[in-house]
Amino acid sequence: LAQVRVVSPPPTPSQAMVRLFEQKDPEQRYYIVDGEVYDLREWIPLHPGGARWFSRSNGRDISPAIHAYHANPKATVYRILEKYKVNKADLCKDLKEITYPGMNIPPFVLPPEFDAHKEGMVPTFTYKDEGILAKVQKKLSEPVMRKKIRQMDYLFDAVAAGIFMFHLFLCFPVVYYGWIHPVLLIPLMACVRTSLAGAGHYHCHRAKTGWWDWADMLFDIQYVGAHVVTYDGHVMLHHFYTNSPADVKRTAFTGLLTIPRLWRVPVNTIHRFGNFLTGMVIRWYYFNKEAEPQHSEWPLIKHVQFFAIRGLMYAEFAWALYYGAAVVWFGQFCMTLWWNLFLIVASHDFEESETQADLTPGQDWGTFQVKHSFDMYVTGSPWVDTFLTAGLGTHRVHHLLPYQGSGFANIVSQPTVKEVCEQSGMKWDRSRSFFAERLPTLANLFLLAPAQLPGIQRKVYGKPGVAGFLEEQVSPLGWKCIASLIYTGFMGEGSI
Repeated sequence: LAQVRVVSPPPTPSQAMVRLFEQKDPEQRYYIVDGEVYDLREWIPLHPGGARWFSRSNGRDISPAIHAYHANPKATVYRILEKYKVNKADLCKDLKEITYPGMNIPPFVLPPEFDAHKEGMVPTFTYKDEGILAKVQKKLSEPVMRKKIRQMDYLFDAVAAGIFMFHLFLCFPVVYYGWIHPVLLIPLMACVRTSLAGAGHYHCHRAKTGWWDWADMLFDIQYVGAHVVTYDGHVMLHHFYTNSPADVKRTAFTGLLTIPRLWRVPVNTIHRFGNFLTGMVIRWYYFNKEAEPQHSEWPLIKHVQFFAIRGLMYAEFAWALYYGAAVVWFGQFCMTLWWNLFLIVASHDFEESETQADLTPGQDWGTFQVKHSFDMYVTGSPWVDTFLTAGLGTHRVHHLLPYQGSGFANIVSQPTVKEVCEQSGMKWDRSRSFFAERLPTLANLFLLAPAQLPGIQRKVYGKPGVAGFLEEQVSPLGWKCIASLIYTGFMGEGSI
């Protein structure tokens, strides 16, 4: 028996993380805010913004959620938190002992060596009354602006509903009767899907009730998003820990970069087709079986919405195949997919320099968010581009005020944000063109870079030059990565 114990393999990283977390917090109840510990079990079902936000954020520092999603939290949220405060001395000597080293995240979306306990992995910020966020919130809380923002949210939803009806028109009557030539129909369908993803993008930040966030499911319609998980991965991780190793957007192209350059586009396209065909349903099944705090599960309406959007996407696919429009469907699938894949990383500096992002603890939240985000445009009209960039047009406002429910609300808020930033000594940088500036840069990096393995500092196994390129294509490691990426696509991993 002693020999068996010695030669037994160590637990996998995910197993080790689960064991450590269960040991420190078997009831999954602790949340950290500004260095204090809270047991929020009783509050979870009472939270006005929905209970789902708490389902994966236990064992984390959720300070950004308190400050960035609540106006004047010291006067409101803190009074509620006080009821649930835990004496740290009764629990541990160090907060690290009750934090989850893997952030309660599936291991495939983080660098292999990630450990939240290590310095520099998870940034911490300050939220002072004289900070940019507080100043902007104060100006936007004036009755006239609040009314205007509400009106913009309703208008945004009305436009999104109209685009959705147009999408149905294109996918069924137009495909059936052939009213539009495929050369025009394919890019038109890609534009409409990207626009609907823009609506879904903002809805994934709204209260998780199933009603106010009704378009949340549209985040999936461009074959990249996965609204069943993005409420946590996108909102609670990317927005809270932008440009750090805990930012899951940094790993959006990790699987792609493991593939030899010649096969990168076709293999990743197959991977994403697998996500569409079977992967997301499998991902939904296993995600909802994972342990989570009591009362933090999805309401029934969210499950109905998940299967409604999956059913619609399957129906579109079957309809196109049955009526001889396979070329149209696969053409719009590829165009939509790659357009939106590059949009994911276009609004931040995720190129070589992103590993040098200043993550010094104690920086002002608002300053950091504005500094590390790009605004983008396609047409030059912000009202149109908020859809054609999948919600990334006024991206600096979105990162400073992630709780705002629409791109239109961000457009009318931008002059205030710009004014406060300039008064605070920050330069308001220009917007970037997605197609003319960001796309060429990102395509060069992610499609032409030598093959490399995952890591905070990626390990290159492909060599430069023609000889290195040819060697990369026949590398056993490269073909192993190809098989793995295709398999995981159909099994639901790789879903952002």
